[in-house]
Amino acid sequence: MPKPVHFDGTSAGPADKRADELPRSDRQNISSPSPTLADRHVISDLATDTDDAADLPDHVNPTALAVARGEVDRGIFVDGVGYGSAMIANKIAGVYAAVCQDPSCAERAHSHSNTSVPCIGGKIIGSAIALEIVRVWMATGWLGEGEDGERYARRVNKVKEIDARHLVPLS
Repeated sequence: MPKPVHFDGTSAGPADKRADELPRSDRQNISSPSPTLADRHVISDLATDTDDAADLPDHVNPTALAVARGEVDRGIFVDGVGYGSAMIANKIAGVYAAVCQDPSCAERAHSHSNTSVPCIGGKIIGSAIALEIVRVWMATGWLGEGEDGERYARRVNKVKEIDARHLVPLS
């Protein structure tokens, strides 16, 4: 059965000089990055569909909650530079978001840290790189489950311990 993934390309609106710089057609391509990934994942595009002002927390929070509750396996956020989405998503227990500015960052964010959400800056990278970031991040496996994965698992478990001590688990 395909694994659900939420895509949320958000817009900060005119007050923030419109953070969503990726054209809607490119957002559609990001939300289904390749036929092989589409076969393994169900993509839900929760992005805004107007040019009206939108507040980032109103869009990031629902998807981050869906990831934390296990309703979806992963989320993908696109905002102005990626940091706003990462900051909001990482406030939710059980969500591990990383800003990914290039495919190398995306690969390491998933393979080394087992992130559940990449956060992409639509203002600072182009559509082709954004598509490649999503493709690489979605196709990369976590090294913590492999034969030599003890160090990655140990590091991720330390982050989970911090999460458990300081964030309230969702019920």
